[in-house]
Amino acid sequence: MQTTGSPLSPRVSVIMPVRDGAQFLAEAMTSILTQTETDLELLVVDDGSTDDSAAIASSTGDPRVRVLSGNGKGEGAARNIGLDNARGRWIAWHDADDVAVPHRLSSLLAAVAGGADFAHSDMVFVDAAGATTGYLRSSAIPREHVLPFFLREGTPFNNPTMLIRGALVSELRFEESLVVGVDTDFVRRFAPYSTGVHVPQPLTLYRRHEGSISLGAGPDVLYPHVAHFLDTEPLTALVPEAFREYPGTDADAVAAAVVGLSLFRRGFPHAAVQWIELALTRSTPACEPVVGAVVALASGNASEVVRTLRSCRETALTTCLVGDALARAGDLPAASTSYLRALAIDPLSYDAVAGLRATGGRLGLRVVDDPRRRLLGVGEA
Repeated sequence: MQTTGSPLSPRVSVIMPVRDGAQFLAEAMTSILTQTETDLELLVVDDGSTDDSAAIASSTGDPRVRVLSGNGKGEGAARNIGLDNARGRWIAWHDADDVAVPHRLSSLLAAVAGGADFAHSDMVFVDAAGATTGYLRSSAIPREHVLPFFLREGTPFNNPTMLIRGALVSELRFEESLVVGVDTDFVRRFAPYSTGVHVPQPLTLYRRHEGSISLGAGPDVLYPHVAHFLDTEPLTALVPEAFREYPGTDADAVAAAVVGLSLFRRGFPHAAVQWIELALTRSTPACEPVVGAVVALASGNASEVVRTLRSCRETALTTCLVGDALARAGDLPAASTSYLRALAIDPLSYDAVAGLRATGGRLGLRVVDDPRRRLLGVGEA
């Protein structure tokens, strides 16, 4: 067990926003205060609770707890108050309804001892009663794939499990206008430019219950943080292969088409249509077949995708689209072959790697997490 350090300079600051979370708050706090790593402070930010949350937070008698008053402006503002007051060399987040296993912080600290800027772990889903409902594995991916992953799927990391070097985020603040995806938006602003490590252990019990903000949320609630992401990140970072393989406005058109396809797949059809229309207006005769193939793939016409793209100039992007079409048609071995071909053309292709992992999983192949290659940049393929 680590010994308690100076309260003015703890090793870890754990930030816990809460709003009307009295039902689970005591358990969440206890799981932090009984960590094997004791050199910590727990900042509970009460964001205008009308229940007993503030009283519960103030009742521990533990000098490592500081209760801060929020301004009732939401999760982002509460997290910013925590950041403004954190004194630790490392920052960890912990929601007021989750439970940390006793060695969560010590395991994450051990993981970053080699020089990483942040660590993240797997987590177990539990319900209101604490019963296990699922398991979510975090991802260790090369840093050049982080922003493409954000576009196609969301965050590759289990954000509630993260431990982050304080100096890395000292100048960053959460976007207070967002209702959902606040932590995801924050992470995408430092993760692509820093070194992370995955701890393949379930160190957090993530509670999903009727009071969870994102549980059952529809596209209107979920899309704003994706829109904010698209407004602030350049296409060159989101679809870099388009700019490696196509010149000038062709690259813009192909990249816009890929964004549209990604939004269709994520359940945002109205936004997807806008991006596809943008791609069509920017396309030239040289890239029209590629944009048309993306439209066909979005509409489910797999055979048209294969027919069109096999007559075009072969690039990693077109070969991945053929793989997507073959996978959609159920020909997984042929799809895997196509993704392998794309990877041979462009070793940096995110879609080739993602396609191989997806088809490999559906074919029953085993995915191995080699603990010797966890640092982003040399991590999982």
